[in-house]
Amino acid sequence: MASKGVPVQAEAPLTFRFETTLAVNAAQPTGQANSASATASGAVPPLAVRVSPGVLQGFLVDDPTPVYPPEARQNHIQGKVVLALTIDKAGTAKDIRVLTSPDQTLTDSAIAAVSRWRYRPYQLNGSPVDVQSTVEVNFKLP
Repeated sequence: MASKGVPVQAEAPLTFRFETTLAVNAAQPTGQANSASATASGAVPPLAVRVSPGVLQGFLVDDPTPVYPPEARQNHIQGKVVLALTIDKAGTAKDIRVLTSPDQTLTDSAIAAVSRWRYRPYQLNGSPVDVQSTVEVNFKLP
């Protein structure tokens, strides 16, 4: 960068677009982490693929609406609950963890609803794989 012809230091965000693929039976690096997760047969279980919330939304086939907890509604509590989760090969939400939430009652309701959501299984190289992502559940008073 230059200002009035004089070089100046500048900071700017850089964005890189890249795509990767993970082969179903890709060779895994050796090390303690992989040896600890190996099955009794010595095979390393397949890794879960990380996808963006937008991509995950496209695979959603059934999403029962969360119940707005009466206590939260009465106390005018609203906001966004962000959950991290894994979608298994059958399309079921597993390992649901709260990342942010304005209130425990909203968290409980969001987890109860998301645990009933169903997804179309995510395919990688023609085989279903586990997927990790995040979902947002918004609670807003009228």
